Amino acid sequence: MNYTELLNKLLDESGLQQKEILIRCKELGEEITQSYLSNLKTINGKTASEKISKVIAKACNAKYEDILTVQAYIDKAPKPILDFFNYAKDTATTEAILFLKEQKDNLPEYEFKKMIQEKEEEFQKESLAEFICERITDMTLPTMEGFKEQLELIKKSAENYGSKELYAIIPINKDKPIRYLTEEEMSHIQEKASGSVC
Repeated sequence: MNYTELLNKLLDESGLQQKEILIRCKELGEEITQSYLSNLKTINGKTASEKISKVIAKACNAKYEDILTVQAYIDKAPKPILDFFNYAKDTATTEAILFLKEQKDNLPEYEFKKMIQEKEEEFQKESLAEFICERITDMTLPTMEGFKEQLELIKKSAENYGSKELYAIIPINKDKPIRYLTEEEMSHIQEKASGSVC
């Protein structure tokens, strides 16, 4: 899903006519023309500014007001950044399913299987932008500004390493920076940990 597709999804799910959306945007402090909104809806790859994106999301009653902004960053992100966030999403999904599976003894088998199936479908439908926004709204995790800073750090690290595969080492203490290592550096650490390197 890209910005254009997400925008159309939000507009459709709002149940509002385009004119109503434009009125709401104006009430929220941004006067957007019908032709501009139509361009955003139809021109693939076109994105609005952060301010307009946020106002449109609010006007559509989107769950996350930053969702279009986050999607715009995703659309422009280089591969290492996308790989990092997709890996984070996949890992979080796997951990959530494992946690739910621990509840097996607390539910009848039919209810347990149904719950797991529903949750797996829910996680599968969740877009990367939704996943990121969900984490941004968690007060124990980085803010939108922190998210932007992290994107810049990943981008700079990726540039330093060229086309090499990178691994992210995420510290438990969120005040410490994330480190990025190549496959060779990861192998060296693993060998050291196993005691095969002095």
